[in-house]
Amino acid sequence: MGAVRCGLGLVALNLILVLLLAFIPSAALRESISNCGGIVIPLIAAACCLKLGRTASASRLSGIKYVPAILAGSAVCYALGTVSYSVETMVLHLPGNPGFCDLFYLLQYGFFIWALCLWPSKPLPGAMRWRSWSDALVLLITVMAFGWVWLVGPAIKDADASSLAILIDAAYPTADILLIFSMLQMMRRGFDSRFRIATYLVLVALTFNTLGDVYYAITQMDGIYVAGNWMDATWPITASAAVLAGLVARVKMMSPGFIEARNDQSILLSQRTWSLYTPYVLVPAVGLLVVHVARNENSPLVRNGLYYIGVALVVAILIRQLIAITENGALYKELREAYDELELKNLQISRAANDSETMNFKLRIMADELAGQNRSLTESNEMLEQMATRDGMTGLANHRALQERLRDDVALARRQGHPLVLALVDVDFFKQYNDHYGHPAGDEVLRSIAKLLQESIRQGDLAARYGGEEFALLLPYVDRHEATIILERLREAVSTFPFPHRRVTLSIGVCHLCEEFDLPEKLLDFADKALYAAKSRGRNQIAFASELGPPAGGTANQETFDLSSPMGYGQMISAGLQYNPQALAHEPQCALIAGLLATLELRDPLTRGNSLRVMWFALRLAHQAIEQKKLKFSVSAIRSLAFGALLHDIGRIGIKETVLSSIEPFTQEERHEIERHPAIGRDLINRFPALSCALPYIENHHERWDGRGYPNKLKGDAIPVGARILTYADAYNAMSMDRPYASKKSHSEIRAEFKELAGKQFDPGLLDAFLAIADQEWDTLRNGIKTDFTYKSAA
Repeated sequence: MGAVRCGLGLVALNLILVLLLAFIPSAALRESISNCGGIVIPLIAAACCLKLGRTASASRLSGIKYVPAILAGSAVCYALGTVSYSVETMVLHLPGNPGFCDLFYLLQYGFFIWALCLWPSKPLPGAMRWRSWSDALVLLITVMAFGWVWLVGPAIKDADASSLAILIDAAYPTADILLIFSMLQMMRRGFDSRFRIATYLVLVALTFNTLGDVYYAITQMDGIYVAGNWMDATWPITASAAVLAGLVARVKMMSPGFIEARNDQSILLSQRTWSLYTPYVLVPAVGLLVVHVARNENSPLVRNGLYYIGVALVVAILIRQLIAITENGALYKELREAYDELELKNLQISRAANDSETMNFKLRIMADELAGQNRSLTESNEMLEQMATRDGMTGLANHRALQERLRDDVALARRQGHPLVLALVDVDFFKQYNDHYGHPAGDEVLRSIAKLLQESIRQGDLAARYGGEEFALLLPYVDRHEATIILERLREAVSTFPFPHRRVTLSIGVCHLCEEFDLPEKLLDFADKALYAAKSRGRNQIAFASELGPPAGGTANQETFDLSSPMGYGQMISAGLQYNPQALAHEPQCALIAGLLATLELRDPLTRGNSLRVMWFALRLAHQAIEQKKLKFSVSAIRSLAFGALLHDIGRIGIKETVLSSIEPFTQEERHEIERHPAIGRDLINRFPALSCALPYIENHHERWDGRGYPNKLKGDAIPVGARILTYADAYNAMSMDRPYASKKSHSEIRAEFKELAGKQFDPGLLDAFLAIADQEWDTLRNGIKTDFTYKSAA
């Protein structure tokens, strides 16, 4: 904005000066105004340019950084010349030409030429610079020829002044010729486009200066020049335009990110077509000028001077031709070298192409080999995937695949709202099967069951080996009724399958997706609990997690217990086995009993759940006998009976494993071994004084009413009454469950056997109490027992 304001101010001042010089009638006043304008306007212009100071990037620029100051210096020189002219003519009354003012005026031309030489232009290669200067020499000589004929020669020829005056008069047109030459040379080189406006202002300044000088020279030669003419304003306009050009250039150089374009030898810049033919066009023009002068000019000075200039022009043309020939030779040499280099590169490219073809052939072979390896790798990956997700022996999905599929199916079922069922399947007495018939036979059983599983499910269902002898079935889009049909068909198929050695059955625990069981972990957990319930109820059956309930119509985890009845006391004992804090407050021995039972189950998995069932059966029979007034039991006696029922088989810990795992009827030797367990149990519990109340029942629960039992051959009333109750409960538990060597019996069969053995094995006085308990109540006791206690083993 500062440059614009300065420009507008200078335009206004020059316009005012022109108007004053054109319309003021007084010649003396016009001369004074002309002198004042020639002093004030250039000085103001120079001050506008110089007040911006040094450019921010001046230290990184070359000569162009001096251009604004040089143009400002030209304006100052003109102002000083006008001051000197005014003093000499108006104060000292000396003639204005020649004088000291000419020194400043001519010095102004030197500043102009200096600025044009430093003016920013496009970079040129070195070879083109020499040709450019030769063309410039031709152009200079041509301009000097026309200037000599029309300006310089006539000024010298017609001058009556001293030699100094003649020299000074000739110096002005000569300086104008040099300015015109410098201007044309600048245009030929091509100026920097960033300084376009500044360049146009310089051209305007030089044009006005030349017009003013030509007008002055012509009027001086004709003797009609008068100071104060409006044409005198051309020189202040010249100073103003030159300084504005410097100001615009300075602003451009001060702009952020300005970087000077430097000459670069690698730049190939072609000259304009018209500039190539300019020297050859100028020669005929000068020739025509020589012919014209020879015919029409009588002055030997003008003619001889023109002849010398013509000779100089011919010499300049010859020099240009020599430079052009040298340049063409250098270009031809470079072209030949480039051609040779191109040929070499073509040869290298040809060799590289041949090498590439060979490499491509090898790569194709390698690609074929890689494709083969990829196929092998794909097959290997498929095999690995099979191994990672499939059970190696049965071919079913493995535990990992089941977990992943279960997570996905649960998420999908919850999102879409369709039913989903998870079933855990366990092979009954599989450990005994392995022990008696060998692991190969057991493996064959697992493979056969896996095949039956696959045949029983639908497409989209998943059968998996969950671990050991356990399998899992995942049945999406199946409700409970449909799941029961599928699983019953599977259970029946396995139980009727002709296995080589003996019949094999399945226990199945089922859990379906619902609000209570809404996570994969819960489905697995409660399906496992349902499986355990199925095994506890006698195996070879299906149990649903939704049907698991508290034993004997009560809740084992209830906060209060009715200790006035055997069933209420049984609830408290069951809760204690689960480490219920309120129950343990009454019976801290429950934690000890739970540890002993866990040890027994690790030793003999067949006892899993037996102890708790026998306790409930014994307490129920005792409760019935109390109601029928056949017995009187105190709370202490009920407690002793409950502990004795839980620990009645604890002596099996000391029995040989081969005897415990036998699924055939005992031999005489095995029978002697198994009959040791009451005595072993007595000796073991003797070490725990807190459990001593259970000793009579542990030791005597295998005594018979007729005295043929063991270990002490006790008879009749000599057998503790609690042991007699325990004999009923233990026998009922055995007969109502599937065993490896015998299937479970119906209620009618069990009642008939008790009637037959009453007075022999069983106390006849308790028979009526047993028979008074409904079959449905016995089933409720057996099926409703919770088995998810802390002593539950991993088996």
